[in-house]
Parts: sequence; C-alpha cells; structure tokens
Amino acid sequence: MILSRFQKTAYTGLAVLGICFIAAAVVLAPFSGWATAWVIPLGLIAGLTAAFFLPKLPLPRNETVLLGAVIGTTLLTGAVWLMLTRVSPDMGGTARDFARLFETASALAAGEPIPDAEYQAVFPHLLGYPFVLSFLFRIFGASVAVAQAFNLFCSLCSAALLFSVGKRLTGAPGGLAAGMLWALMPSHFMLLSLVSGEMLHIALTLLAVRIYLSADRPIEVWAALGLAVGCSSLIRPIGPVYLLAFALCHIVFAPRGRRFWLSAAVSVLVMTGVYLAVTAPLSGGFGWNLYVGMNRDSAGGWNAADYAVLEARLDEGLPASEIQALFTGEALARAGERLREGGLARFLARKFSRLWCQDSFTVYWLSLGARENSPLDIRAWTGLLSALCNLAYGILLGCCALSLFRQVKLGGRAFLLPATILIGVVLLFLLLEANPRYHYAGSAMLCLLAAGCVTPTKESVT
Repeated sequence: MILSRFQKTAYTGLAVLGICFIAAAVVLAPFSGWATAWVIPLGLIAGLTAAFFLPKLPLPRNETVLLGAVIGTTLLTGAVWLMLTRVSPDMGGTARDFARLFETASALAAGEPIPDAEYQAVFPHLLGYPFVLSFLFRIFGASVAVAQAFNLFCSLCSAALLFSVGKRLTGAPGGLAAGMLWALMPSHFMLLSLVSGEMLHIALTLLAVRIYLSADRPIEVWAALGLAVGCSSLIRPIGPVYLLAFALCHIVFAPRGRRFWLSAAVSVLVMTGVYLAVTAPLSGGFGWNLYVGMNRDSAGGWNAADYAVLEARLDEGLPASEIQALFTGEALARAGERLREGGLARFLARKFSRLWCQDSFTVYWLSLGARENSPLDIRAWTGLLSALCNLAYGILLGCCALSLFRQVKLGGRAFLLPATILIGVVLLFLLLEANPRYHYAGSAMLCLLAAGCVTPTKESVT
C-alpha cells in the first residue's frame, strides 16, 4: 500500500520516537543510579552484533518445530528457575502488595472477607488477579507453588502469542525471534517467582494484539478485542492506552475502504463500550497514582510521606471515590508546581530512568522474599543476577534498534503497532507513579519490536 503524506509523517514520527526511547534508555542507564545498569550499553552492542547475523542463520521451515522450540525454551527456563528458588510473597516494606495479593486470593478461595477492604476499594484493580487465582486455590489449595505454576502457564501463553503475532508481522523467523527473546530474558522467568499479576496482564495484552491483527477486523473481532483489553485492565488499569493505540493504528494505517471512517468509528465505540462495561463498576481512578507520580523528591516513585497521607484518609473512613477525587485535585496542583518551578525535563528523565533504564528490580524483590531453604542463594548472587538482567535488556534494545533500522530501510510496517503501544505506556507512566514493576507492561512490546531484526536485508517487507 502506498502511504499518503500524513501516513508517511506518522510512520517517520513513530520510528523516531522508537529510536529516541532506545537511545534514552541506553544513554541514561549509567547515570540512573541503578547499580548494574552500566552494562546496558554493553548489551546494546552485543544485541546489535547478534541481530546483524541472525538473518543469515539457517532455520527449519516447519513452523510447528519453531513454535515447539519457543514453548520448550520458555518451559525449560521457567521450570528450572522455579526449581532453583524458593520465594515468599511476604516481603514487607514497599513490597507489601505481593503478600496482599496472595492473602486476598486465599480469602476469596475460603469465602472469607477481603483483607484491607478499605485499601482495596481505592485500588480495585488489585482484585483482578486474586479473583482468578482464587479459583485455582479452591482446586489445588492456597500455596505459592500454585501461583507460580499459574505464572508459568501465563508465560507459556505469552510465548505462543508472541510467536503468533511475530509471525504475522515479520514471518516465522520473526515469530521465533520474539518468542525466544521472551523465553531467554532473565527478568521474565525470574518474575515467575512473584505472586503478582504481571504475567496474566502481559498474556491478556498479547491476546488483544493478536485479536487486533485478525483478518478484516469485523465488529465481532473488535468486541472481542475490547473484552480482552477490559480484562487486562482489571489487573493493570492501563486499557485506555491500548485502546488508543489500536484505534490510532487502525485509523491512520488501515486500508482506506469506502466506509472506512464509519467502520473506524464503530470499532472504537465497540471497544470503548466493552471496556467500560467490564471496568467501570470497579473503577477506582488515578488520583493517588498521579499524586505520587508528581512527587519531585521521590522521582515519582512510592514514598512513605505520600502513603501516610493515604493511610490518614483511610482512617477517616472516607469513601474510595472521594479519596481518589481529593488526590486528583492535589495531584493537579503538584503538576502545576512542577511546571512553575522549572526543571521539568530533569524530573521526567528521573522518572523515565526508574522504569526504562533497568530490568533488574525483580532481583531486589526476590532478595527480600528469598527463603532459607532456597537451593539458589538469591541474596548472595544479587549483583550477578542484576547484571545478567540488565545485560539481556541491553541485548533486547540492540535487537530493537536494528529492527527499526531494517524496517524503515525496507518500508516495513511491522513496528507500528508495538511502537505505538510502547510509546503510549511510556508517556502514561511519565505522568503516573513510576513503579519499576510497571516496566513489564512494555516488555512484551519490546520483544515484538525486536522481531524485525531477523528481516532479510535485501527483501521487501509488507
């Protein structure tokens, strides 16, 4: 399809934003304050080198074999990691959410009242993952092992979806690249040990991407897409970003039929309607997250002072909606302060660094929850594990950089959707709380973005 001038501008703009993201993540990494982030530039060089030779490697033609390799590798890395480690969800301090999720799932499975009900009412998306997990607890019993096995299942689903989406975007080699990058990233299989909803959220997000890529995208497909995005938002409430990314890609880059604008409008309405039907009854708002995200002293991260304000309002017995509304007003006032006092670029760079200039924060949580009977002494190997995570992250960014170069050189459009989603997630968390765990909302998109690194250099891309 020949692109119009507007489409060419959008195409170039997305490619530039993608390169800016990679450059910022790599350049800021050594100055971000993360202990082993300095290895990310080394990983970038290794990733560029490896990605340069990937298209020259001989691959089996059988797609079933390729998918089996992706699934098998994901299962192997995940299972081996889980056998080598023992991690408790009760980590204390700022990692209280992991224990809360486990306790909530256990309570739901036993038919008991939800713990910290007042707190949960302010952040109702915290109930999404425990609600699903509680069904497994009723069958197999409430244990960390069940949660970890479910995480592994979600990781396998994500690997299969990455292969399917990557194959659709750049062919079977691209599917293999996306799936293997997912399987071999240390931070991904380390995340399996934590009782958290990240793996389920990623799987549902990739399901939505796969649905979006379904042929012709009739109304039924858009409805299924809205349902998938709505369900993912019950775990991590950033569905509007995904909806906007899908809508923009459809409106800007979809083939222009006679009824294009009508179908685009209907599709967006269907997605929005399904999303609201699923999430509106549990919508808690973003006031608190925006309030914390505008805290200059904590670089937009969780801090004890802001949490004390939240606890005080919970103790007053204020309704959840009122609490969020109060925080929204105060957050906007804080945002105004950030604009008036100057130094906004530095503040945003610090927030960016918290999420995107490291891939090792999972190791910190694992070290907090490591049990004495763990075969692998996580605390003794914290430095090495962190370095491995950040080195692999640099390699992933290197693959993304070469992928963007090859796609733009050949006029390929495979990077458009993952880049749009990724940029949307980045922009969202430049406003809201910069929790390192939210980094994983974009990790699968990086795998898809990197899939194009296997594109042959002398063939056109559709």
